[in-house]
Amino acid sequence: MEILKAEVKTNEPHTFSFSKPVQQYMVGFSGYVLKYDRPDHHVREISVDLSNAVKNNNEIIVTPQLKLNDNSGHHQSAQSYITVVVIANVGDGNPNLNLIPIVNK
Repeated sequence: MEILKAEVKTNEPHTFSFSKPVQQYMVGFSGYVLKYDRPDHHVREISVDLSNAVKNNNEIIVTPQLKLNDNSGHHQSAQSYITVVVIANVGDGNPNLNLIPIVNK
């Protein structure tokens, strides 16, 4: 099992490269920095979407979306980023580890 993390700007793909082919993986986040260009806002919604993840042999490509909407319809700055964490079962894998691919809310 290997764990990698990176700070990734919202809506920009990032490639996580593991030492061996990935058998199973799970994508999560450990934090984010949400920047806003306007001087005043009333936050209505903050959301994190990590569902855009693609496995390609020993790589996982993640394009995170971090969104802020305020009461006036303004959005987050393009400089916002999220700390993405990828846990992967690599190589021959670990028979004692089973990552569940879909988690229901």
